[in-house]
Amino acid sequence: MAVTEASLLRQCPLLLPQNRSKTVYEGFISAQEVALKNRQELYALPPPPQFYSSLIEEIGTLGWDKLVYADTCFSTIKLKAEDASGREHLITLKLKAKYPAESPDYFVDFPVPFCASWTPQVNSPQSSLISIYSQFLAAIESLKAFWDVMDEIDEKTWVLEPEKPPRSATARRIALGNNVSINIEVDPRHPTMLPECFFLGADHGFYYGLWNLLCLST
Repeated sequence: MAVTEASLLRQCPLLLPQNRSKTVYEGFISAQEVALKNRQELYALPPPPQFYSSLIEEIGTLGWDKLVYADTCFSTIKLKAEDASGREHLITLKLKAKYPAESPDYFVDFPVPFCASWTPQVNSPQSSLISIYSQFLAAIESLKAFWDVMDEIDEKTWVLEPEKPPRSATARRIALGNNVSINIEVDPRHPTMLPECFFLGADHGFYYGLWNLLCLST
């Protein structure tokens, strides 16, 4: 056992034992799990033919110009949409072999949670890419005012952080001069309300005074 342990630590010196007998190491179990998952995916049965025919039909209905990415198995696809201000938004969908009986996983760059309704039934209007995409469009429209405000901040102020804000970012650190900056947090549900703020720098007290006057005048 000592030889095995020494050999293991010699090959992987950063492993940390997780029990007194030193039979379980941090990182070793996770590596085993990854290997097992990869093996399962390797021998997993491919989706039935109707999976592809249904998917191709749905993408055709949406418009192939909306598709910006698809892997070789069509298990992961990305669709794009443009809001009224010309901003492009993406939704990534990971489709399962039982689609559309099973809801796909989806990922968006929104400042609020996006939860699409899904009916796990074949041929249901609520169990299709078209349904999720429609809900995606509605969510984009509901956040238009927020993104308008954030774009105006980015265009008209000196934003220090983040350098390349994602669409989900609700905070900005803005330079005010004289080594003073302000952190603001915009509520995506109420973007035109005064944001939460926090001043940084040697003269931050002076700016807090101005900010309080501004708040009192609104």
